Amino acid sequence: MRVFVALKLPREFLASLEETLRPLREKHPLFRWTGEENFHITLAFLGELEKSGVSLLEKAAERAVQGLERIPISGGKLFTLPRGKAARVLALDIGEGKESLSALAAALEKAMDALGQEEGFPLRPPEKRPFRAHITLARRGSSPLCLPREEENPLSPIRGTLRELAVFKSELFREGPRYSPLRVYSLGP
Repeated sequence: MRVFVALKLPREFLASLEETLRPLREKHPLFRWTGEENFHITLAFLGELEKSGVSLLEKAAERAVQGLERIPISGGKLFTLPRGKAARVLALDIGEGKESLSALAAALEKAMDALGQEEGFPLRPPEKRPFRAHITLARRGSSPLCLPREEENPLSPIRGTLRELAVFKSELFREGPRYSPLRVYSLGP
């Protein structure tokens, strides 16, 4: 089963994000835009795991959120990935809250590593790329994925408070991926 760990975005954040994206979607209809139901902040993508690996991942996620408070976040600038090459992804950087998200991603990596060693079942090699909190908004479609500079800053403030982390199953379909939460963990009281 293909799995990843991500933070679910709250309603108030999603509503502001959709309002901000509406004019961009209209100006760039050939991008493959992510649907609201698939917006999230990925902490770790693990790819294919057997059932025992998924169970271990769920334990690591639970360990990573213990004692963690809810995380206020804001949307930052739009950017493309990879940098310096033909862009494949359009994303929204996280402004407020990015330090807390980096700490949570590091705690999850540490928990996955520790549990993998305890169980003799490493979940994956440690991530080599630095963590960058972001939300994938679109992928390259039938036109090049680039924005003029004047479109890189969202028009309205996008704010919310993260309340839930989940282990998701990812299923790939011709019309796009479908993400389903397997286990959800609450942040804070």
